[in-house]
Amino acid sequence: MSSGPSVAPAFPEDFPAVLPLLRRLDPRREPEAWRPVFDYGWRRPDEPVGYILRDGGKVLGFIGTILSEMDVNGRPERFCNIGSWIVLDEARGAGALLVMQLQRLGDTTITSLTSNVQSARVLLRLGFREFDTAWTVLRPTRRMFVPGSGVGNAVLGDPERIRPHLGEADRRILDDHLPYAHHLLATGSTGQCFAVYTLRTRWRLPTARFHYLSDHVQFPELWPGIQRHLMHRHGSVLGEAESRLLAGIRVPGSMTKAMAGPRLFKSRRLRPEEVRELYSEVILLGLG
Repeated sequence: MSSGPSVAPAFPEDFPAVLPLLRRLDPRREPEAWRPVFDYGWRRPDEPVGYILRDGGKVLGFIGTILSEMDVNGRPERFCNIGSWIVLDEARGAGALLVMQLQRLGDTTITSLTSNVQSARVLLRLGFREFDTAWTVLRPTRRMFVPGSGVGNAVLGDPERIRPHLGEADRRILDDHLPYAHHLLATGSTGQCFAVYTLRTRWRLPTARFHYLSDHVQFPELWPGIQRHLMHRHGSVLGEAESRLLAGIRVPGSMTKAMAGPRLFKSRRLRPEEVRELYSEVILLGLG
């Protein structure tokens, strides 16, 4: 006889038990396409991938906790991206048991990048703050089509050629995200910018979604050459990024677009512009 719902850490071997719940979130997604949430390359063996709500042998709920570490301003910071959060209607009253597990994370910056309105309300009550209300849409520029424009700028897309030009922190980002994202390194007369991006479809066109820029100040000057690279490599001349990723730097020809849903974070030290989409289900599942 069951004593009521309880919560336990989830590990990769729990994937088959949780999969039926995950498929309720998006029935169109192939079953194996959910596996990266349970088995990503940078995970430490002793770290859970989330928490499971059970009553006896029945799985009633799940919340993913994708843990990582990144250098921010020269110091290591712990991050947790929560997502794939679902509780069956019959267990709504016990759903708070899942959220309470976030208190175990201690001095960790927690992000929620795929919240719906209902889950956002819960997180706001727990002290989360909202950030990112806009995208920056990067449109084709005239300079992209001007012969000789950007001469001297170089763009590399091969990770093996990019790696020797990166510092230790960016090399780790590249290696950790190799199975899940594309990378480029653009170099100009005044500096370089390493970028991590994935491909989306916007307005029926392939679009580069930038998740990380190592030097956003250099990015506007390098953008025409990056566009040419994207067009030749992916057939894309469009890009997009969270507006905070550019931190107030305007890219010629760009426009802003409101985000469809809330994005939240909770941190003891970090500012919104210091939080990234890296190491998140946005990249692992190709969301957004």
